[in-house]
Formats: sequence, structure tokens, C-alpha cells
Amino acid sequence: MEVVQINEPSKGAPLFAVLHVTRHRAGMAEHFCHVCGKQTLKRDRYIFPVQSGSLVTLDDGSVRYAGNVPPVHWTCGKRARALCPHLSHTFAHPVPFPAEESLLLPRTDVIPGMEALAKTIPRGLKVVFTCYRLYGPRFSA
Repeated sequence: MEVVQINEPSKGAPLFAVLHVTRHRAGMAEHFCHVCGKQTLKRDRYIFPVQSGSLVTLDDGSVRYAGNVPPVHWTCGKRARALCPHLSHTFAHPVPFPAEESLLLPRTDVIPGMEALAKTIPRGLKVVFTCYRLYGPRFSA
């Protein structure tokens, strides 16, 4: 099962650390820009790897980069860099989205902002809250 939230663009305040799970999954799966919500093209698709993911060790001992934030357009990334408190206080710079294939994986752990909802879900029921992308070995290196 997947958790679904009502989508009301332009209502409320943006909170980087609290995801809108439906928009987030669509952004991750279909490469919608995390800032403007529009489709990114391969030639205009960037990520902030240091601020939106980390290296993970897989079962086979290999290490890969896993990211949990959708890509951005170049201009949206520059705007976010200038205005977002999460990015403007760091040395964040967008890098081109890797050309090598990556794998989209579901997350069934409770994410920030979903704790109250998670308490209402029957025990033992696997629920997909969101997802993350596991990048290839070249980008991870």
C-alpha cells in the first residue's frame, strides 16, 4: 500500500524536512523538479548530492550513493541555493544528474511529519511512505 496525501500546490509553507509523500514519489519516479514541480529534461536535471543523500553499504559490501530528493532544473537549483535555509548555509552546489542507470526503491519507514498517521496503520501492514534512488557505481565513486 502507498500513503497518499491531498495535493494543494501553493498552500502552506514549504518545509524541506517534511515531505509531501505523493508529490515526492512522483518527483523521484518521474524526475519532476523539487522546486517548481515541472518535468526536468535529461539535459537540465541536477541534484545536490551532499545535502540530499549519502553513501550506503549494500549487502554485498559495495558502497553506493543513495539520494532521497528529486532532481531540480539548473535555474531552480540556483534559486534554491540562494533562498533555501537548508542549502544557503552550506557549500551546496548542484551537479548534473548521473547518466548511468539508477534504481528507485520504496521506503516503508516512517518519515518526518507522518508519525501520527503511522500510528493509525494496522500493525504488520507494509506501507510505502516514499522512496529513494540508489545510484550506480560510477557516480557513487
